[in-house]
Amino acid sequence: MSVKTTDFIKGDMTTSVIRFAFPLLCANLVQLLYSAADALFAGNMVGTAGIAAIGASSLVVTCVISFLAGFSVGVNVLVASKFGAQDTEALNRAFSISMLLALLLGVLFCIAGIAWSDELINLMAVPASVRADALSYVRIYFCSLPFIALYDNVASCLRGVGDSKTPLYAQIVGGIVNVALDAYALGVLDLGIDGVAWASCFSQGVAFLIAHFRARKLLEWHFSGSSPRSIFKIVRSIFAVGFPVAIQALCVTLSNTLIQMAINATGETNVAAFTAYFKIEMLIYAPLVALGQTTTVLAAQNIGAQHHWRVHLGVRRCILFGTIFAAIAAALLLVFRFPVVALFDQNAEVVAAGGLVMMTTFPFYWIYTFIEVYAGVCRGIGKAKEATMISLLCFVAMRLALLTLAQHLGFGLRGIAAIYPMTWVSTALLLGIYYYKFAHKKLHPAPHKQRVVSSE
Repeated sequence: MSVKTTDFIKGDMTTSVIRFAFPLLCANLVQLLYSAADALFAGNMVGTAGIAAIGASSLVVTCVISFLAGFSVGVNVLVASKFGAQDTEALNRAFSISMLLALLLGVLFCIAGIAWSDELINLMAVPASVRADALSYVRIYFCSLPFIALYDNVASCLRGVGDSKTPLYAQIVGGIVNVALDAYALGVLDLGIDGVAWASCFSQGVAFLIAHFRARKLLEWHFSGSSPRSIFKIVRSIFAVGFPVAIQALCVTLSNTLIQMAINATGETNVAAFTAYFKIEMLIYAPLVALGQTTTVLAAQNIGAQHHWRVHLGVRRCILFGTIFAAIAAALLLVFRFPVVALFDQNAEVVAAGGLVMMTTFPFYWIYTFIEVYAGVCRGIGKAKEATMISLLCFVAMRLALLTLAQHLGFGLRGIAAIYPMTWVSTALLLGIYYYKFAHKKLHPAPHKQRVVSSE
């Protein structure tokens, strides 16, 4: 069975963006089942303590997962540029070396995470009532890191060559397996939080195997003629983009961890409320991330093919789609905010607190479209370092300063929640200014005559 791919270097850009982004969007949403299903089952079958244990500790794992995801962006950009340049040999060599590198990183983080899990839980200031469950959950979840690293890598390679459907198929199967195992582990085996973590670990492995099997129809293991120098060049290319993105993801997650620590200090109810909120917000966040990833791929492919003007066209399309979607999705979730929060925890205080957080942030979520698209195009054209510096300034430095101010003034739950939209505005403005004033100089628009012939 052949695998269809999307080629951004020719054809109608609107059609290409929709064809590529929609499966990617669906895959991101399905991937949320891994964490959302954990929270749903834990909250309803274990209780408030169960969902609080996951929420209070999950950012520890998220830090590592974010770093691995950032690394895979470097792979994505390298593969997409080779695909755009139609260099098949270099494309397969990049795939092969990146897979070995992903396995190495996954194993190293797994070992280190398990070894230091006790210290990490202490650092998070997890409430004593859920500490034991949180520690056990984190240790088991770290076992899934090799599978997560390998899946992220193979999915990035597939998306780089224009195949966003295979990761979707893999995530659908993995999501179904995860939900089924959650129900079996909690309802039949009565394993508690440990069962939830093992279900996620196993389902991540299933998703990787399916994605890798399908990837072999488009990509091949290729090491012949790979000298140490050529291998180093590929690894350097991956890290040139992937490392800044990984550091950004790690630092942003660490800043969120500090916010989580502030939330943890306010008690179990607010921890549960924010945990539910973070799961709900992913319904908007994941599609916007998909548009950012789409922008990265279309930019890298067209840079490789020297079709620079199409990058600007793709940026405009992604911003249009993202702002419309975010505005509609946020409005719908706000209307049904209390029933949605109650899906995770029916405690009346948790539902009220979760609704308050949503009312504080969701009206501004459309702004996040600009962050994802501008950061995505900067990565695709080789300006990842600059985009990272802007994101770190706003998402880390500014966020921590606002957190300190909120705590000092005693603003409480709503004050902490307001930190997010405030930093979205500043980040979107700075990224937009950088892209239009500086990054676009790397792109050389084609003559208008060529645009008429080659465009939509």
